Amino acid sequence: MTLVPRKRLDLSFADLVAAAGYALRPGGGGDEAAVERAFSTEHAAVACLSVRTGFDLVLSALALQPGDEIVVSAFNIPHMAELIRRHGAVPVPIDLDPTTMSPDWGQVERAIGPRTRAVLIAHLFGARLDLSAGVALARDRGLVFIEDAAQAFDTGRWRGHEGAHVTLFSFGSIKTATALGSAVAVVRDGALATQLRARNAALPRRSRASFLVKVGRYALLLGLTRPGVYGAAAALADATGVDFDAAINAATRSFRGVDLLDAIRARPSRAQLALLRRRLSSPESSGARRRAAVGRRVAAALPPGLWLVGGAHADHCHWLFPVSSAAPDLLVARLRDAGFDATRGGTTLSPVRQGDARAPQVEAVFRSIVYLPVDSHLSDQGVAALLDTLAQLSPPEAERAPLHLHGPRASGGSQTW
Repeated sequence: MTLVPRKRLDLSFADLVAAAGYALRPGGGGDEAAVERAFSTEHAAVACLSVRTGFDLVLSALALQPGDEIVVSAFNIPHMAELIRRHGAVPVPIDLDPTTMSPDWGQVERAIGPRTRAVLIAHLFGARLDLSAGVALARDRGLVFIEDAAQAFDTGRWRGHEGAHVTLFSFGSIKTATALGSAVAVVRDGALATQLRARNAALPRRSRASFLVKVGRYALLLGLTRPGVYGAAAALADATGVDFDAAINAATRSFRGVDLLDAIRARPSRAQLALLRRRLSSPESSGARRRAAVGRRVAAALPPGLWLVGGAHADHCHWLFPVSSAAPDLLVARLRDAGFDATRGGTTLSPVRQGDARAPQVEAVFRSIVYLPVDSHLSDQGVAALLDTLAQLSPPEAERAPLHLHGPRASGGSQTW
């Protein structure tokens, strides 16, 4: 059968061949300084192994004491909250408006206490939030403002909010302009930049051999995500009792089954840095513009009963395409029957929880979310077929488990029910 993959890697086989060449050539590869100069000319930058590594470097520089607090937007990868706890501090989750996935800055202000040291806010799904109010609040309270832009890079010249102390960008395996890993932290405080660079330079470097193994794995994955091959793999998994959804999710996740701090406290191999430098030097090779155009088209035509989570932004690169559905499992099943590999867990994003503290709107979104296979590889015919499948959902079935969220409906979507 033919199955449209949930997401395809944003790189070519030519990029993978180049990456293998960097790994195989003795003495070949790049260095942090070349990547940092290419990425940011206005502020200091620190090239590191991952956003987790960059965040760990910042937390180390803050010299947190047990019981210190970090105010965080309540939807992110679990490792970000885990890192805060591993440094002895406490994450304080802030609920988000489902239509924007932006925090209420009044709630952020009320959450700040005498032990608060920093604020961490994430841009989600490719939308770019206006962080001006949060940046001003952090400045007035003497807090470090950390901008998690792991999902917001779009190959343009935007490098984060000018008032943020640190902005973290990711080039992980399923990110825009992927380098199969690595990250860049843009740092707008000179003393903090010096600390982060020194701490990063003291970390051990990953080997060329380990990067070559990764290149081979992703070459196989890139071949797998051709629709015909992908469909055959899904059919084989079904026939053998393998959870195909879980297998695909696991194939692109980093730092699984290892101690988190041991895994992230390293520097990327020189071969990986050379690949990142290559990706940054040719932004037009990325499918970001096409993906954004496809995302806008689908968002504008969503049928009643579905709306785009975090879609109320004009500035959106649609890195992921999450919709809210009252019957998410039914939607996934219907789409897969029609040849579209939607998923409820295409990323590791989940609510941040601390003790009994919960973010009700984030929890509701988490229960209702479905990631649609909308990316730069979806043809015009594929877009039409996807929209036709969505339109055929039976309203009575879709309304069996109504979801009540606060705030206006998302831009380009349909009214919530």
